[in-house]
Amino acid sequence: MPVTRPTISQLNTRIENDIVSRISGSKAVASRGLVRVLARVLAGLFHILWGRLEWQGKQMFVQTSDASYLDRHGYVRSITRKQATYATGPITITGDEGESVPAGTIWQREDGVRYTTDELATLPAGGSIEVNVTAQVAGTNGNTAGGGSLTILTPIAGVDSSATIGSEGLTGGTAAETDTAYKTRMAALDRARRLGGSDTDYEIWAEEVAGVAKAWCYPLFDGAGTVGLSVLADGDDPIPSAALLDAVEAYVGASNRKPSAAQLIMIEPERVSVQFTLGISPNNTTTRDLITSNLKDLMLEKIYPGGSFAISLVHNALQRSNVTLYDISSMSVDTGEGYEAVSPPADVELTGGQYAVLDAITFTSV
Repeated sequence: MPVTRPTISQLNTRIENDIVSRISGSKAVASRGLVRVLARVLAGLFHILWGRLEWQGKQMFVQTSDASYLDRHGYVRSITRKQATYATGPITITGDEGESVPAGTIWQREDGVRYTTDELATLPAGGSIEVNVTAQVAGTNGNTAGGGSLTILTPIAGVDSSATIGSEGLTGGTAAETDTAYKTRMAALDRARRLGGSDTDYEIWAEEVAGVAKAWCYPLFDGAGTVGLSVLADGDDPIPSAALLDAVEAYVGASNRKPSAAQLIMIEPERVSVQFTLGISPNNTTTRDLITSNLKDLMLEKIYPGGSFAISLVHNALQRSNVTLYDISSMSVDTGEGYEAVSPPADVELTGGQYAVLDAITFTSV
């Protein structure tokens, strides 16, 4: 039967009545003041113990445990929390021929985020060389769009103080796995039957790779003996990079995971971009950010490659964001040939490996 933690007032009353009931006659009246003091002290003590028991009970289960105990649950299941990863990418350094930039040289973004060069770079004839840098701190904050610049922290004679970020940008920085995402993976593992190559096994293995948000397995994808695997990336853009697909293929294809007879085929989702104009009230930064976050979360939860984008997801995201009034004013979809209006806004059926990606939301006031 369920156990309800008594309030401190209830504990105080119980203890006081219990003590008084055990004192007879005039002693009960004379001792009432002392009894009240003792009852309050003991009630506070027992209320703390009840709280400890209540908290300890929650740590027994994955879905209710705190972060520290959650990692212990993961250890028992041999499933570790995905750690934050570092953004990396090329920059172009210029200067005098023959000058060297040592490995570990620090370069700084305009807002103070720092990167270090991965290797020694010696400027060739022409005075320009491309070298990889890695963010000093893991996480998404290190990701930077291409075309910008970094400034050297400690000047080097003969080396220009500013370096240009490559066109692909500095990418690959991901946040540490949240408690919610970690709990979801453990729950999926608990529900699955480990058969050494079942559909669920492939999805669990793929989602263990840092940077992967979700995975789908397609048995017999290209005939007998083949297994198709599609993944989404963490972060603003769910379409995985070639590097992430390679990492998943290497991890899942390891000899201690994928059965040796199976041929693994990585499937890159095909981007279908969607845009909206939403009229909302109240129209402020907090509400706009909450709507965008809720819609992305719902899309990750509900949409799969080749499925459909349901307009009800937009309604749900708006309703979860506590708007008092809203209107889905317009919707457009780009399957690779330019945006086309969907009027009135409606479900979008996806085919093959198509996956709906939220491109932009324009907000207006209603």
